[in-house]
Amino acid sequence: MAITTDPIVPGSNPEVHGEHFRAFEDYKRTHGAEFAEGYATYRRSLELAIAWHDPNYHNSAITRRRIEMIEEARRVLVARIPAHQSIPGNRGGDDRTLNARQKLISSFQPSTADEVAVVNREWEMVSQLIRTREIEQVIHTASEQRLIAVAANAELLPEVAQSINPEAYLSEIIDLVIDRLAAVGHDGAARVIADEKTDEFKKAWGRVLSEALEGAVSIGALSYLAQVDPDGASTIATSDAFVDSYKVDVEVDRLDKIARSASKGA
Repeated sequence: MAITTDPIVPGSNPEVHGEHFRAFEDYKRTHGAEFAEGYATYRRSLELAIAWHDPNYHNSAITRRRIEMIEEARRVLVARIPAHQSIPGNRGGDDRTLNARQKLISSFQPSTADEVAVVNREWEMVSQLIRTREIEQVIHTASEQRLIAVAANAELLPEVAQSINPEAYLSEIIDLVIDRLAAVGHDGAARVIADEKTDEFKKAWGRVLSEALEGAVSIGALSYLAQVDPDGASTIATSDAFVDSYKVDVEVDRLDKIARSASKGA
């Protein structure tokens, strides 16, 4: 861990801060449109499947062909569902594996005499400041050096010891530190947050597309998507495929039952 003794002005390195978030916004813009199109294509494929007809086919053959088209539409959509790590696994971790935030905080532990001196000096300043203000206020205006000192010594904060749930309060403090570090241009913190945003974006779209495979997309899934991709959620919610989906879903469900019955009888 490299800690300099030069003062760091909050927000002084916006390029470092912005690089990872620009990458996330680019990913969201590109892939959000792809996922929305994947949903629309799937719904159109279902409509085509249930409407398919050929006068040269018997009714049973027409039904089999419609079922095949539905299954093919599902295979195509499954291939477009984004893979993602679960948010709890990414942020919460477990006893065996450090998550990204924990690894970042662990890297702040001083390893040289100079680093120890800088951290101790900043921690002493923090100890004085929290006599007259909340630790959240200190973090909100802290420099990178001071934030690193808070992260390295957060367990010693009196607020943590006095909390009803020390572990949860400590986690909140660490989250505030990482958010502030990203804001002042810390590359590692910005990368962690951007990665989390990307993962949550994938998770939200994964839920919407997975529910679409089973029928109607729930309001809960759309609400979750709206938190990370408002434009994508709006595209889904206002599409004809979503608004007028009931009749299609009823017929697809009927064909699914026929397919399951045929499978059992085979």
